[in-house]
Parts: sequence; C-alpha cells; structure tokens
Amino acid sequence: MGSSSVTVTTPTTLCAAALLLLVLGTAVAPCSAQAVVTIEEACRMAASGSGGVAYDHCVASLASDARSRDAADLHRLAALAARIAVEHAAATEAKIEGLGEASQQLSAALGAAESCEDVWKGEEHVPVATHDREYGRMALVTLGLTSGIA
Repeated sequence: MGSSSVTVTTPTTLCAAALLLLVLGTAVAPCSAQAVVTIEEACRMAASGSGGVAYDHCVASLASDARSRDAADLHRLAALAARIAVEHAAATEAKIEGLGEASQQLSAALGAAESCEDVWKGEEHVPVATHDREYGRMALVTLGLTSGIA
C-alpha cells in the first residue's frame, strides 16, 4: 500500500497565503519604474496613510531583516513585509500545533479542557498571542506600503 499525505489548511495559512499573493501580484504588476525609497521614507508614508501602522515597528521590522538591503522601492518593501508577516503566521501556526499536542496531553491527563480557548480563557499570558499580534502588525505594514504604490 502506498503512503498518503494529508495537508491541513488552517485559517492562518489561508490568510497568510492570500496576503502574500495580493502583495506579490501588485509587486510584479507592470508599471512604471519605482522610485528608490528608504525604509524610513516608506514607513513614514505607510504610517501616515494607513491607520494602525506604527512607524517605529515598521522601520525596526524591515531594517532588522537582511533581505531589506535588496528592497529599494515600495514594491519590494511591500513584498518583504508580506513575507515577514507570512513567516510570523507560519511560526504562530507551528506554536499552535505544538500547543494543540500539549493541550491533548493535558486534557487526557486531567480530563478537562475542551478546546484551546477553554484552556487559556482568563489567562494573562497566552503563548501564541505575541506571534499572532506580530502577524497582524506586519499585515498592517504590508497594506500600508501597498497603498503607497500607485
């Protein structure tokens, strides 16, 4: 018998893929040559044009990624922001999968929690909250940069 493979697609994966396709589609669309912009200029534009984009977070996130050296226009910076957001989404998904396994073990051991929500309800520190928040922030940066491409 041959082995079969099952692919599980979660809402996080679907959202991340849709965001990446949107930005990459815009990034490779035929248009006039893009002017060279710095990360600071691009983030200033994104923060002023889109509610929710924090200038300092935008600059820190893009500048800390080595790939930003090759991203000198809004198209490339928006594509990079999308990639960073997708990477955060994938990391969050991996953590959730790990927590799911841990939750199953805890449920079996304690006979308690029915779902992840029930396990973490009322807790101040939820292990994937930071990753999830970072994905959302990078998605906003991506949208802010994309709106600057005309």
